[in-house]
Amino acid sequence: MNSSHHFFYYDPEDEGFQIEQTFEIAEKKAVDAIRSYLDDGWSLEVEGVCMGVILKKAECTFEKSRPDDSDLDSEGYDAAGYWWGRKDSGDEISEFDDICDYTLEQVKIPDAVLAMISTSDIIRELEKRTGIESAMIQCADGMAKTLVIHNFVIPEEKNASL
Repeated sequence: MNSSHHFFYYDPEDEGFQIEQTFEIAEKKAVDAIRSYLDDGWSLEVEGVCMGVILKKAECTFEKSRPDDSDLDSEGYDAAGYWWGRKDSGDEISEFDDICDYTLEQVKIPDAVLAMISTSDIIRELEKRTGIESAMIQCADGMAKTLVIHNFVIPEEKNASL
């Protein structure tokens, strides 16, 4: 993920999860996704359309390459207890030449993005333009804020303005 891409939208039936660089692009694509559900009647999947801010993402926290067979015990384990299998034994060996582990890490969110998502004006504007219910929450640690958007239902009288 590009470090400048902080927004996403999700369309369960078409493009799935998509990352965008700006709030406006993510919003437009989410609204377009809603519109696509209206083309052929109405589908309940429209309620799965959402958008938001990326707060955390998977980061590699451990990586290890397969050691030489001389560094493995007779059963194919390395000193740290990882099983690789011995190539010289004729027995089964691990299909992987590398192993790794991932954890969910906090994304560095620029102040400009935090300022935008912490401003109630943008929430009111979003609700006014689309009829989407929204709410602001702040994480208990005070480090991150997110925009929670749900119930993507556009009232009929607002359809003409979009």
